Amino acid sequence: MTDEAKILWQLSQSVEAAVSRSFAWSFWTDIGNWSDPPARFLLEGPFAEGARGTTRLPGEPARVWFVREVAAPEGALIEMPLEAATVVFRWRFEALAESRTRMTQTVALRGSTGDPGLLAAVEIFRANLPVGMRKLAEAMASAFARQR
Repeated sequence: MTDEAKILWQLSQSVEAAVSRSFAWSFWTDIGNWSDPPARFLLEGPFAEGARGTTRLPGEPARVWFVREVAAPEGALIEMPLEAATVVFRWRFEALAESRTRMTQTVALRGSTGDPGLLAAVEIFRANLPVGMRKLAEAMASAFARQR
């Protein structure tokens, strides 16, 4: 493994949602459900391997990311290249019961150790991942209840 491919940092967070795995997968792969002001997410085409997406935050340049692996409805892998590293988002959807799903997101930072700005990115993920996962589970449960 080259120095550039080294995993510098990794964090996982799981949350359970009161929805079926197929509903969780369908909800999550609809990028329109990702937007949480002020963040906006866009995907060029369907959620499929090779698709290109962007994340936009006010006052910042758009961040480009790519869907690298899709194994519906079990999970997916998304990569966001940065200047000196790549952020890797691995999602897993595990059916627990007919209307219960455990979602796990693992965020990893892969690259070289030469960029001091990467520590700030790590702290942002560490602070926001649990809250974001909980909000996602609540939004899914609410949408699931409305469809019944």
